[in-house]
Amino acid sequence: MLKNYSFLVIPALFLIVLTSCKKEGDPPVSAEEKNVWVTKPSFPGTGRKEAVSFVIGDKLYLGSGFGMENNAQQFLRDFWQYNASTTSWVRIADFPGGVVGQAISFSMNGKGYLGLGYRLDCPPAGGICDHVYYRDLWAYTPQTNSWEKVVTFDIGEFDSSLGGTAFVIGNKAYIQNRNNLWEFDPFTNTLTPKKNLPDILHYAVSFAIGDKGYIGTGFNGSSHKELYEYNPTTDQWTQKASLGGGARYGAVGFALNGLGYIGGGIEGEYTNQGTYKDFWQYNPSADSWKKVEDYSGEGKFEAIADVVNGKAYVGTGDNRSSSKVTFENDFWEYVLK
Repeated sequence: MLKNYSFLVIPALFLIVLTSCKKEGDPPVSAEEKNVWVTKPSFPGTGRKEAVSFVIGDKLYLGSGFGMENNAQQFLRDFWQYNASTTSWVRIADFPGGVVGQAISFSMNGKGYLGLGYRLDCPPAGGICDHVYYRDLWAYTPQTNSWEKVVTFDIGEFDSSLGGTAFVIGNKAYIQNRNNLWEFDPFTNTLTPKKNLPDILHYAVSFAIGDKGYIGTGFNGSSHKELYEYNPTTDQWTQKASLGGGARYGAVGFALNGLGYIGGGIEGEYTNQGTYKDFWQYNPSADSWKKVEDYSGEGKFEAIADVVNGKAYVGTGDNRSSSKVTFENDFWEYVLK
C-alpha cells in the first residue's frame, strides 16, 4: 500500500486540481491571543518541498528535498545555514549521502542529523519510476563543515523509509517510520527498537515537550488528526486530544514555551487535495487545542519548521492552493506577543 501511495503523491508526475482549505467552522482568534508572523529573507536555494532542517546554537540548517532546478523537477542535495541573529543565509557543504527527499532530521550535542528518505530512479525514455529507499543516518559537524555517516538502520526489512519524523528527549533521539520507533544514542551511534506507534502513519509531524514526545496527523489510506504522546521512561504511547482543525498530512509541527504547534499540510484523497494555512496550539497540561494565527504565507505541504532562540521559523514547501504545484522558498518567523 505504501509503495502505491508514495508514487501517487509525487507531484512531478501528475497535474492535480486543488482547492483552498480555510474552514468556515474554524474558531476566530481573539485579539489578546494574536502573535505575529514576520517575513524574513527568503531561502536562497531553489524552492522545494520535502526538505529537512535542524538547529545548532543560533543557526538553522536547511537542505535536501525536491524542487525545480535546471528546468526540471528533481531531488536536491544542497544545504544552507540561516543565522537568526543577522537574518542571513550562507551555503554550506552539500549533503554527500545522495539526493534525498522526505528524510528525517534532528539535532543533538552540537551536531545535526539527517537520515532515511528516498529518491526516484526513472527510465530515461519515460515510464514507471522505481523508489530507492535510504537506510543511513548522517551527522553534520558545523566546526568542520563536514558530514559523516554514523549508522545504518539494519532492523528488519524496510518496505519504505520515507515520510517519517523524529524528536529529541534528553540525550536520545526517537525516530518514527510507519509505526516503528527507534531510540538513537549519539554517544554509541546505536539504534534500539522501542514500542510501536499505535497506528501506521506517513507524513506525520512530531515535537517534544519536557520529557514527552508527540506525533500527530499523517496519512494511512486517509488523512488523520490524532495525537499520540510517548513516554520514554515507560516506553508507552497514550492517545491524546485530536487536532482541533481538519485532518491532514505533510503538515509542520514544533514546540515553543511548553506548548506544541501544528499547521499547514493537505487534506483529502489523491484526487481531492487542498492546502491548509491554519495553525493550532496544543496545551499538554489541559490536553486541549486552541486555534492561533494563520500562517501568513501561502498554504504549505511538506514545508520545514524549527525553533531558534525562542522563535519558530517556517519555510519552503509545496503551495497547492491553485491548479498547479509551486515550490516555495519563502521564510517566516513566528513571534510570540
